Amino acid sequence: MKIMLRTSGGRGEYEIAGSQGAVHTSDLNMKRIYIELFPGFQFDSKSSLQIQKGQGKPRIRLEKGSKAIHAYRLLSSLLLFKKPIRELNKTIGGEVFKTNYSIISIDVDVVSIGSSEVVLRPKNITAKAGDKEVTISVASRIIEVQNIIDSVSRPEIRATFEEVKRELAQSSKPLEEIENQLLEIFQYVKENNLDFYYSDPDKLDEILIAEPKNENDSESQKDSLLEDIIRMRMVKIRGPKAKEFSRKIKEIYRYQCVFSGASLPSTSNIRVAGVEAAHILPWATSGINSPQNGLCLNGLCHWAFDVGLLYLTFNRDNSEYVVRLNQKVRDNPEGFSVEYFNQLLGPIPEARLPSNRIYWPNPDYLDQINSNVIF
Repeated sequence: MKIMLRTSGGRGEYEIAGSQGAVHTSDLNMKRIYIELFPGFQFDSKSSLQIQKGQGKPRIRLEKGSKAIHAYRLLSSLLLFKKPIRELNKTIGGEVFKTNYSIISIDVDVVSIGSSEVVLRPKNITAKAGDKEVTISVASRIIEVQNIIDSVSRPEIRATFEEVKRELAQSSKPLEEIENQLLEIFQYVKENNLDFYYSDPDKLDEILIAEPKNENDSESQKDSLLEDIIRMRMVKIRGPKAKEFSRKIKEIYRYQCVFSGASLPSTSNIRVAGVEAAHILPWATSGINSPQNGLCLNGLCHWAFDVGLLYLTFNRDNSEYVVRLNQKVRDNPEGFSVEYFNQLLGPIPEARLPSNRIYWPNPDYLDQINSNVIF
């Protein structure tokens, strides 16, 4: 399914086209549109899909009097790109995103449909300037944006970005004002050469995709989401926040892998500890560096957790954490050796958890990530 620019009278309008499995655009008629940028973070777009009588054209219409802006503009500003225009005939070519350009389509997944609302998750954005057209991966760009923000030396810029995300999630500020804040951050990033797209164009391939996939069945949608989550979880946090998070997690878990129970601290003979700090919710999207979003794991377990081979659940009836193995791998290992991981499965002894229960893994974080990574 796509949000597409349809040229009409020169300015252009946006509509939703295509289908996803059994879901068609007619099923979304008159439903309020929410945008899920990544699992656990969604916002009200202040718009809805309206099919015009007698024409059948599924146009996206903004809520009147709300200072709303179309999703393509807000999405561009969240990804720290130059403000796009709707008038495709006014784009003159050159490097897309650097000169006047238009968003001509956004590939979206239908996450959920309610009685009065629909949640859409943008996958890829196709932009055009003159005769030049590029398609970028939203997930890859989100990762790069988080890295850019983390590299900003001015704390007020970083704070503003986090504030914007909170305001979006809470619908506490008009979208037009949020866009203006993001455009100010974009300008700062551009002027200080913090974005590789402006300072090192050769690295653009990191967010470009060769050809958008046409994914209409639910399994393809879930596989696609899983790929994005794995990509986000594999991003390594940088800077002083990274060091503090790593230090704290290792200390409260006493340098013990919570999955295997192996104690792997640094010693006089072994200078580097054998455990690492893993995020539950991807740092690249959540920005959560609290101990409750962390686990202490050895290198192999960290990898297995990040790629969704192993996952952790919480039983609220007996306050028990349980290590589990991806069911698809269990049923069809395809030559993959699961023997080591089978030894880790089952309840985690409380002795492996932090002595202070306030630092135990947040069950809500586990539920949130597991709803997307479990096959």
